[in-house]
Order: sequence, then C-alpha cells, then structure tokens
Amino acid sequence: MEASNGKNRTEEAYQKIKGFILRSEIYPRQKIVIEDLARQMGVSRTPIREAMNRLVNEGYVTHVWNRGFSVKEITAEEVEELYGAREALEPYLAEEAARHVTKRDVQELERLLKEYGEFVDRRPRRQRRLVDLHFHDKVGEIAGNSYLQNILREVFERIVLKQRIPGGQLDRGRDAWMQHRAILAAIRDGNAKEARRAALYHVQKSKQLAMLRLHEEAEYLRQLSVG
Repeated sequence: MEASNGKNRTEEAYQKIKGFILRSEIYPRQKIVIEDLARQMGVSRTPIREAMNRLVNEGYVTHVWNRGFSVKEITAEEVEELYGAREALEPYLAEEAARHVTKRDVQELERLLKEYGEFVDRRPRRQRRLVDLHFHDKVGEIAGNSYLQNILREVFERIVLKQRIPGGQLDRGRDAWMQHRAILAAIRDGNAKEARRAALYHVQKSKQLAMLRLHEEAEYLRQLSVG
C-alpha cells in the first residue's frame, strides 16, 4: 500500500509539473527548484524528484550537475522531426475527417475555432496554443483512427511544452485562425481532397514560423553575448 501511495504521489506530481509547463507557469530555460515545487504542492521532495527524472527521460526537461533541472527548449532538429511527423499525419487525418464528419463534429470544431479567434483578439498566447492542440486532436478523433490520433497528440504536446511563446511580428495567430477555418470548411463540406491540401498548407506554414522563432531567438542571444 505504501509503495502504491508513492507511485500515486509521483504520478500526481508529474501531471502537475507538466501542467505548469503547458500553462507557461514554468517556461523553457527556467531553472526548476525542487524545494519550491515541493512547498507549492505540499509534498516531500521525493515524488517531485522522481517526476522530474521521468520528464528528463521523456526529453522535456534537462538536468545538469550542480545546476539543477530546467525545461528543454525545442531545437531545429526537433522542429524538422516533429513538423515532419505532422506533415505525414495531419493531411491524412483531415482527409479522413472529411469522409466521417457529423453535424455534431462540425459544431465542436466551430466552437474551438471561435474560441481560438477570441484568444487571438485578447492575445493570451498559451491558452490559444492549447485550443490549437484541441482543434487538431478533434480532427484526429473525427477521422476515426485512434492510433494515429494518439501519435499526433504526443507530437503536439511536445511542441507546446518545448516552444517559447512568440511575440511581436512572429505572433501569427490571425493567419493560423484563417488556416484552421479553411480546414474546417473543407471537412464540413466533405471535400476530402481540399481538407488534405488545407491541412498540409497549415503544417508547412507552422513549420516555417517555428524555424523563424528559433532564428530570432538565436540572433537575440548572439547580440546579448556581443553586448
């Protein structure tokens, strides 16, 4: 029973820490202090440390001796791999969704699109990213392939957890909203070919933006080091 309780506490700590990262309460490169998290959650350091080690093994967090834990930031290589996975999965899932969509499915996609648009206007970018995840996950659900849907969900989660939130000119929320609208329209109309095309276009544009963000961040850090 004691061992079972320990596993439960570790799992609970893991889910909470992951939630902190998803909501940007902990962000890439920020140092994570075990003692602070333990106090915040009202638990001992042991389940926190075990949860952090699990996140390290999953590639979300890094641990450097004498420097502690921090959230890993996405690399150019990961962008290539993760968005490559999206390019392989999403056009097919959108195409299948157009073949299987119901009126209730359309209503749910419309609700998510509306919520996304509201977040674009109000500019809470992290919440918008989570709605983005839910929109694409819903498309996968409509397609009716739970195996591919789970893979896509994992890909999206990794992107959301490890990417910084863009600002300034690299915040292209309105563009993404219009791309989502095109995907929704094609699925709603049962146009499988157009749904595939719209989904592929959206992923390609998203990848370009992800790469631009990395280059902007690298240039900013270079200027800091020179200054």
